[in-house]
Amino acid sequence: MKSHPRELGLWMKNNRKLNHFPKIVKPTDYIVSWRWWWCLLQPEWRKSTAAWPPSRDIPEDGYLTTMAQSGPNGFFLIVLSLSWWGKLVVNGSADLTEFETAVDDILWVLSHQFHLWHDWYMLFAFQIPSYLPNGDIPKKVPQK
Repeated sequence: MKSHPRELGLWMKNNRKLNHFPKIVKPTDYIVSWRWWWCLLQPEWRKSTAAWPPSRDIPEDGYLTTMAQSGPNGFFLIVLSLSWWGKLVVNGSADLTEFETAVDDILWVLSHQFHLWHDWYMLFAFQIPSYLPNGDIPKKVPQK
């Protein structure tokens, strides 16, 4: 997705070395572009306001599975680029509270995706018991 922070694009073009952090000359600009990118990846219902972090009021038909993917590396690039923001915090170039808000929002999204994946797995496994560990059949299919 082309809306990612410029530094992430440079890192991807320059051999993608995990132990090489890109030089972030303007921390404030990096953080603003990272937040913008994160918000663009969200489903429409999380984009309903310009608030930071994005809305957590899940509508009846709202799913996080509609979240845009950040290319073939998915969440890896999101977490990696977030770690660069964390390095800015450690170096005193960025605010800890705002960084923690971003981390918290990512964890919130991941926890909700995990629950959706778990529910899907249980529904699928209930129909085909051999997919469950030890062939156990759940007593009740999880309800939303």
